[in-house]
Amino acid sequence: MLLKAFILTAAIMIISGCDLQNKFLYYPGSSAPSEESLKADNLRRWPSSAGDFRGYVAANDVGGPKGTIIVFHGNGGIAADRTYYLKDLGTLGYRVILAEYPGYGGRKG
Repeated sequence: MLLKAFILTAAIMIISGCDLQNKFLYYPGSSAPSEESLKADNLRRWPSSAGDFRGYVAANDVGGPKGTIIVFHGNGGIAADRTYYLKDLGTLGYRVILAEYPGYGGRKG
């Protein structure tokens, strides 16, 4: 009897855990920043084709940079939320590209 109760309890916990895993998935922000907010953050789109972009770079790109740093933001937020990289690394003389994933931040995909 005790073994049956243990198995039933374990089965309920496993099924509940499988059902809860959908709550841990992240659904990316799909809205693109407005032109006004890009201008305020000193950003411009890094184009890839006529109607799409790959991410963002500083509007006043560093001439003759020490190097280029590409920032992949992970699955929380969008690339335009990471402007602090541009400010901090740009003052050190680096060109910073904030890469945007397809399907995030208004990018197709």
